Amino acid sequence: NCGPPPAVIGGVPTGWSTDTNMSREGNAPLPPSCPSPAGGHYGTMSSGEGGTLRAWQTIQAQQGGSYTFSGYFAGSADCTIALLNGDENGTVLNSTAVFTGGDGGTWHQASVTATATSSVMTVMWRIDNATPEGPGGHADGLQLSSNCHTVWADADDDGDVDMIDFAEWQRCYSPVVDLPAEPGYCACFDRAAPFGRIDDVDLTPFLNCVSGSAIPVASCP
Repeated sequence: NCGPPPAVIGGVPTGWSTDTNMSREGNAPLPPSCPSPAGGHYGTMSSGEGGTLRAWQTIQAQQGGSYTFSGYFAGSADCTIALLNGDENGTVLNSTAVFTGGDGGTWHQASVTATATSSVMTVMWRIDNATPEGPGGHADGLQLSSNCHTVWADADDDGDVDMIDFAEWQRCYSPVVDLPAEPGYCACFDRAAPFGRIDDVDLTPFLNCVSGSAIPVASCP
């Protein structure tokens, strides 16, 4: 599941990896009992052995970019959401304890934000101290957002990629130094290794997105 930073996390179990059991409950109650507008949980993690239950997605990230993972969570034991550098065994960049000791069947909205320190980031939903009986936890309405616009090359977010956006790219150009702190959008232009600077290899991805003034761009590879 690597690619440009997604706006929305895929539904469970599609798009997720897990070291336990996971299912989508399409027959779950409609709102307000369940937060999802379409009804049904995104997924349920359970294990006949209990202990630690994990579900995660690993994505391509923009080094220096800020990412936020959010959603609704319910269930037993201790629930944590986290953003990690690298794969599912990587260093935790930041985490949020959603609830501990079980939640009594109440949905909790929670989010966690972290800055990517490399080109790979993992989004994780985790249950600790689960009992062997029944599901360890439920999740719904999961989203991942970044500070890059939907069309990442569209720096001024006006719907096209033109010379104004290229001027912003030029302000970020830093072939032999780290990404400049200003303008803050520079991390979104950092598309090719070596990451951490804007150099000539980052120009080709940008040029592939150029549309011209007032010519809309719906997506950008």
